[in-house]
Amino acid sequence: MKPTFTIRTLLVLTAIVAACASLIRSSDWIAALGVAIMVALLFGAVQLRRKFRDQASARMLRGVLIGVAAVIGWFSIVDFSYWYEWCNHCREHRFVREYRVWAIPFYTHHEPNHVDILGRLRVDLGMPCDHQYERHHVLRMWGLIYAARPCSSLTCCLYGDPEYYDQHVSQRVRQFAAEDPRAARRLCERIVNNEDYDAMRAFIAAMKRPGGSWGGEIHVTSEEQEIEPGQSTTPVRE
Repeated sequence: MKPTFTIRTLLVLTAIVAACASLIRSSDWIAALGVAIMVALLFGAVQLRRKFRDQASARMLRGVLIGVAAVIGWFSIVDFSYWYEWCNHCREHRFVREYRVWAIPFYTHHEPNHVDILGRLRVDLGMPCDHQYERHHVLRMWGLIYAARPCSSLTCCLYGDPEYYDQHVSQRVRQFAAEDPRAARRLCERIVNNEDYDAMRAFIAAMKRPGGSWGGEIHVTSEEQEIEPGQSTTPVRE
């Protein structure tokens, strides 16, 4: 009698466990469970030949098991994911679309970046951001059909009036940086490292005034206080 448990069976089970563990780490435990169920159904379909004397019934049941396994595998392994990425250094953000197999993207599309006032100011001061993005999983379409885990909504760009930091202000800031690079660097470090957004608003207000200058003073009106950069609980560094 042939042994029911062989080295080959052990190797197959080890590979299945490793694949499921990898999927849990990179994707979701439900996806790993789906893969395990798929493999169990396929294994059962293979074993039917030995269990049934009626080959016609065995073929029909085997077809059903393989079909169910294919559906479960499709929904567990293939998905469309929608991500929100943001930079904690300058608040620039974007949305990313990915089509994935086994949590590995085979097609990625980056939507246009949304540039915050802080990012534009850094460029004009001569200290552009090197962008270190973090990401949040907004939506997952399991099997490209069913939206769940996660299935959330996100709204961005509710702040930062384009007319507040217009081309005229941008030119004045560049002129300020060209005339006094050390002051521009100190100001940028003050805003970014210390999150001193009052200084940022006061500086922009000074640049908007005809003949205005900046000496480090902070005088912010109630309207200017409403101009906020992106919110974040993580300290930013240059």
